[in-house]
Amino acid sequence: MAEDEPDLVAFLGDYIYEYGDYKYPVRDQAGGECFDLAGYRLRHAQHKADPDLQMAHAVAPWTVVFDDHDIENAWAGDVPEQPDPPFLQRRAAAFQAYYENMPLRRAQRPQGAALHLYRSLRWGRVANLHLLDTRQYRDLYPCTGKSGTVGPDCAERFAPNRTILGEEQEAWLTDRLRTSEATWDLIGQQVFLMEMDWTTGEGKGYSNEGWDGYVASRNRLAAAIADNRRNGVVLTGDVHSHWAGEIKRDYQDPESPSVAVELVTTSVTSAGDGMDEYPNTKQLLAENPHVKFFNGRRGYVRARLTQDEMQVDFRSLSRVTEPYAPAYTSGSFAIERGDPRLHSA
Repeated sequence: MAEDEPDLVAFLGDYIYEYGDYKYPVRDQAGGECFDLAGYRLRHAQHKADPDLQMAHAVAPWTVVFDDHDIENAWAGDVPEQPDPPFLQRRAAAFQAYYENMPLRRAQRPQGAALHLYRSLRWGRVANLHLLDTRQYRDLYPCTGKSGTVGPDCAERFAPNRTILGEEQEAWLTDRLRTSEATWDLIGQQVFLMEMDWTTGEGKGYSNEGWDGYVASRNRLAAAIADNRRNGVVLTGDVHSHWAGEIKRDYQDPESPSVAVELVTTSVTSAGDGMDEYPNTKQLLAENPHVKFFNGRRGYVRARLTQDEMQVDFRSLSRVTEPYAPAYTSGSFAIERGDPRLHSA
């Protein structure tokens, strides 16, 4: 990534893992699980000691958002996954360490267990980058109360008042899209936004942690992009693999048009070396025709923006458990101004 000399690096969550021993030991995680300020500071310091990461920070400015593991796995609003030490106290410690170690502005300085993460960055008249917080204000996971896969009988996913952003952030984003004068509106956020049936075969299974657990929220965002005629591209992290696809205005309508594109970047180290394709990849793509691409290696997404086109390369590495594997392009796409679809490049 550093050798590409980008103008900007957007990092979309899980910069650290709060765990102690981690089942994918690509990086050392000394010090046990992070619970207090000293623990989170130590974990950030361990990662910042990596020379390749130092080079990536030195070569370009970064813009960052946290996801769950920067604090604790699968937290939602003020509800933790496990009844560990008091959660808001733990979150305050994690936010403080995050603010101390990451490139954030003074507006993001935490106030105890609160940190105002969502914001917009303007890149001239070419692009606005809207950075979201899908953790701090969300409703609890539908049907089970815990993150996981739910079936089509989970009607709570469709409740019209459910939100993954919270009312204030949702209104802010809608207003930003309404008043945008840039060619591109990039939306940097943490969790899968496209509908995704993760169960192959006759059954269906949806992640209630991503926007599939908050269908009305997704439909409102899709409508805001379409109604304001924005060239919307959603930039997503979270799932430790490369994906690309198209966002429909309403996935319940088979004739619903595409209104934006989603690019999902893989992880840098988490999940180990991975593989280009998994045994169920072809069937997953066939059963989710709006999803156009998958790669299961580690890597990053490289994008070049002009007034007319966005060129995208999914960059992958054959291994990260040993150093110096060369990067290769596992997929390339073009997104044309005024056309919210993916085109093979």
